[in-house]
Amino acid sequence: MSPRSRPVSVISSAAPLPDILTALSKALDGTGPPITIRSPNWPWPELSAPTEIALVVATSGSTGTPRNVALTAAALLNSAEATHRYLDAKKGQRWSLRLPLTHIAGAMVLVRSLELGTTPIIDGTSESSDFESIVPTQLHRALTRDEDLSRALQSARAVLVGGANLSKDLFTRAIELGINVITTYGMSETAGGCIYNNEPLPGVQIRLNEESQIELKGPMLASGYLGIDGSIESSPSFEAGWFTTTDLGEISPENQLRVLGRTDDIVISGGVKVSLSEVERVISTHPEVSEALCAVTADDEWGHRIIVGIVANSPISLDEIRDYVGNRISRIAAPRAIVRLQEIPLRGIGKPDRDVLAAMQCDEEI
Repeated sequence: MSPRSRPVSVISSAAPLPDILTALSKALDGTGPPITIRSPNWPWPELSAPTEIALVVATSGSTGTPRNVALTAAALLNSAEATHRYLDAKKGQRWSLRLPLTHIAGAMVLVRSLELGTTPIIDGTSESSDFESIVPTQLHRALTRDEDLSRALQSARAVLVGGANLSKDLFTRAIELGINVITTYGMSETAGGCIYNNEPLPGVQIRLNEESQIELKGPMLASGYLGIDGSIESSPSFEAGWFTTTDLGEISPENQLRVLGRTDDIVISGGVKVSLSEVERVISTHPEVSEALCAVTADDEWGHRIIVGIVANSPISLDEIRDYVGNRISRIAAPRAIVRLQEIPLRGIGKPDRDVLAAMQCDEEI
């Protein structure tokens, strides 16, 4: 253990909510140790962190081994304050808790609730809340089969939707139903969402590096990743106050950010770069498709073979999907296999799982 570190208290996500809130409150005001909230179904780690750290969050591990993100009380409180300023939130107003506490989005609902002097409303209760924080999958369920959730979202003053890409169709349908959707972009390393409706929150700066990767700076930025000795590791992701994400983007002259996809979304098929996110977006505009997810497997001829998993309102052939993509992007970008799904496979907080799709048996292929 580093001389400047102290043990991190591991809190079970299954513990009573008042106990979790008390531990988090003490971590934020410095009267208690830093905490990490972990699932009771997984081995609990022994961690230590620098004295200024209040919360340690495990990343979802989408690109490898999960890492422990270290956040100070200042970063967490700045994030909550910026969100409440954007929403014009007042003391006494309440958040709903519909996301896992093991993820930053769920943990931030607790931080925001403490700042408003309230306790969050637990998912499944009949109480109404002022603010909601959900992922696109939950919004899709609210619009297609969960009437109770739909009514709750409609009655909320604002509904933050993040954690994964929100399709234009889903956004439009929600707005038409009177749900005040606010899209968010962020990650554990930024204490959750820091870009709302494509615009940076107060104090947040955005830029692109030479590879068009999104870089973020602001008072809610994490200190970095915990090392095994309890110190903050040196990482190229955190340099000079900036965090380099694994996402590609565009920034408009009005300083609005458009996320194009992850760096690992770009694959080479037939010698041509193809964006899996762009293929997903195009297929999702098909009138009979409600959701789409792309994955790749190795191919001797093409380099990468694109597979698409679709949730559709009626049977759609692979030829129809290939024609649809070929007419809008290119024939090379057209999937060469299709998997018909009841729902998109997910991991973590609700992010689409391409690895699971890639391992599935295809319904049609060429």
